[in-house]
Amino acid sequence: MRKSVFIIVFILFQFSLAFSQSRNEIATPKTLQDSTAKYQAIIDSCIKAISINSNDAASYYILGKVKLDINNNQEAILDFSKAIEIDYQDKFSKQYSERIEIDERDERAYFNRGLAKYKLQDMSGAIQDFGNAIKLNEKNDTAYYYMGLAEYSENFGMQKWATAIADYSAAIKINPKYLDAYFARGQTYFDLENYLSAISDFSKTIELDSNNDDAFYSRGLAEYNTNDLKGAINDCSRAIKIDSMDNNAYIIRGNANYELNNYTAAKGDYSKSIEISPRDKSAYYNRGLVNFELKNYSDAIKDYAKSIEIDPYNKKDPNNKDVYYNSGLANYEGLYFSNAVSDFSKAIEIEPNEDLYYYRALANDEIKNYSAAIKDYSKVIELGPKNGDEFYNRGLAKLHFKDLNGAIEDFSKAIEINPKNENAYLERGEANIALNNFLTTIEDCSKVIKINPKLGKAYLMMGFAKYSLNNFKGAIKEYTKAISIGQENEIPYLYRGNVKMKMYNLKGAIRDFSKSIEVNPQYADAYEYRGFAKFNQGNTNEACLDWYKAKELGSLTIEETLNKYCH
Repeated sequence: MRKSVFIIVFILFQFSLAFSQSRNEIATPKTLQDSTAKYQAIIDSCIKAISINSNDAASYYILGKVKLDINNNQEAILDFSKAIEIDYQDKFSKQYSERIEIDERDERAYFNRGLAKYKLQDMSGAIQDFGNAIKLNEKNDTAYYYMGLAEYSENFGMQKWATAIADYSAAIKINPKYLDAYFARGQTYFDLENYLSAISDFSKTIELDSNNDDAFYSRGLAEYNTNDLKGAINDCSRAIKIDSMDNNAYIIRGNANYELNNYTAAKGDYSKSIEISPRDKSAYYNRGLVNFELKNYSDAIKDYAKSIEIDPYNKKDPNNKDVYYNSGLANYEGLYFSNAVSDFSKAIEIEPNEDLYYYRALANDEIKNYSAAIKDYSKVIELGPKNGDEFYNRGLAKLHFKDLNGAIEDFSKAIEINPKNENAYLERGEANIALNNFLTTIEDCSKVIKINPKLGKAYLMMGFAKYSLNNFKGAIKEYTKAISIGQENEIPYLYRGNVKMKMYNLKGAIRDFSKSIEVNPQYADAYEYRGFAKFNQGNTNEACLDWYKAKELGSLTIEETLNKYCH
């Protein structure tokens, strides 16, 4: 049978763990601090200048810049485009020195129009404008940086990430202290799972800015993904020292502590994360995992329930499968078997697999819903892979329906898959005893003993099979062996005493029954059988004392004997 301590699906949720700078977020130049009235005054002044001279490229440029600052991106693009158009035409009519000034303005116009397009998610247009700005000035490190951001955006998936890295690298070559470029390149390396290069870039970011909590967090996240758990804990701690409200850093530090089995520390981190962000389902889920490991099953169930409450059941979300799955395990270990069945069923609706059916079958076994358990074990067998446990457990369930032949068939299949499954041999042996196939039982017990010579139950069962075949000496030998290997409980003494009584060795029988009582003074059967041995010796008074004691201890079979011989 599978271990009762289940294998937890160890997917530590990181729903909120995006980098501090999202793909589509850009660090735009500092916006003007003037009031709305001043913005309007600048706009009015530019419009007036353009009404006087419709080819005033400078006014169009300034107008576009102001609109970019106030996030009127669509109109900003139109203004920058007009400025570029006028400058292009003027290049053929101006003196050389004047054209230099126009080229510089063109570069700025292309760059700013690129920013506006970026903010409007027109990444192709943004890349084209940043490229034009670079053509006019190959030393424009900022244009390379923003072109990298555009190429890194979700619009292109992973298609342009290598190009983005090249552009960040170009920006860094021009400006070796370009902090944002190192950080952005580190992000891209991280997403490409090139964690060592990401760590190098985040380290450079930290070298340039030792108070950059985002860089410490991001390096910690990369270290976590390289299994440098202590490094991750150290960097996340430094991020938290800089920003004590860094929810993501608590999550990653908690994950690292969890994997290092520092469950108390992990629980503290997840609890702090919940304090900062009470609607973060991942923190509740991960704390549930910790509580499970700490055997705080009720608390684990509450945490999983809170995670589900925040993000209610969604059949399309595979993450919810793991929440219900682990909630089912916590309910199972907490002995809330019906709730476990419910949780496993919800997980199966989302994404069925053999483990979910198997654990639901175990929970159905516990609530004695054996027909449902058999169906689930059968589903496990259908899905595979198989290690024999599903056949073994289905065989046990079939025994409850007295389907002895079906049970034997399943135990045999379990043995075929795992020839050292001693429990399957024993259960098959017991089923064969019920069918009076005693020789087959002896064969199975002999195989068990070869696998595990210290398993007392095999000797007891073989002794019973031999007793049933009237091989009393053989039965005594097996019971004695069970006692000799340390089967120090009341059962083998009772069984051996019963055989001795059958052989009219009453003194030997009484000694064994007395030893059984010595081992377990509350064992009613031993008093009852010792009473019969004494009665057969002619000692009715002492027999009645034993029978009365058996009745006192709960024997349901001795009443008739007492009425007949003890009044």
